[in-house]
Amino acid sequence: METFFDLRLRDPIFRTPAVRERVAKLYHTALDQHYQTPDGVREYAIIGVSMSLAPIVGIVGYLAKCPIVAIVPETRSENQLLRIIGNPIPGCRYAMIDDTIMTGQTISQALERWVRQGFPIDLILAFCDRQEGGIPYIKKAITRLSREVGIKLEVTIRCLTTRKEMLDTLKDEGLLSIADHRRGMKGAIAA
Repeated sequence: METFFDLRLRDPIFRTPAVRERVAKLYHTALDQHYQTPDGVREYAIIGVSMSLAPIVGIVGYLAKCPIVAIVPETRSENQLLRIIGNPIPGCRYAMIDDTIMTGQTISQALERWVRQGFPIDLILAFCDRQEGGIPYIKKAITRLSREVGIKLEVTIRCLTTRKEMLDTLKDEGLLSIADHRRGMKGAIAA
C-alpha cells in the first residue's frame, strides 16, 4: 500500500468520508487546545493552504464555527502567484492548516503572502510531518520574513503525527510489513 499522508482522494487511507471527518475533528481539537484560555477558547479563523484540502477545511470551519480563508496558487503565464480567497478579518487570530509538511515550501510561500498583506498568523497546523526537512525550512522562512517585514513573528508549528508514527502504528497493527515500513521511511530525515 502506498500512501502520501496528504489527505487527498488519491491517498487510499483518506478516501472514506468517515475518515476525513475524523481527521477534521483531530484538527478541530488541536486548534481548540492551542487557543484555549482560562476563560474558554479564543476566537480564531483558519487558512487552508490547498484546494485539495478544502473538504477537510470546510468540516473544521463548521465544527469550530470560524471563518475560513484559502491561499491557492493562481498560474498566469510563467509566474505562479498565490491568491487569497475569502475576506480576512482584521485583528483575528489565524491558524494556517495543511495536510502534510514535506519540503516546507508551500507553507512558507503561503505564509509570506499572508504576512506581506499585513495579517497575523500564530499557528501552522499540519496533519503529518513527512520528515523531509520541511519544519526547519519553515522556521528559517519565519526568521527571514520577520527580519524583512520588521515584526517578530511568533508562530507555533505543530503536526498531529509524523510519517514514522503512522508507519510504526500500521506495522504494529499488522497492516504493514517490515519491508514496506523500511520502504515508507526511505528519504525521511531523523528528527
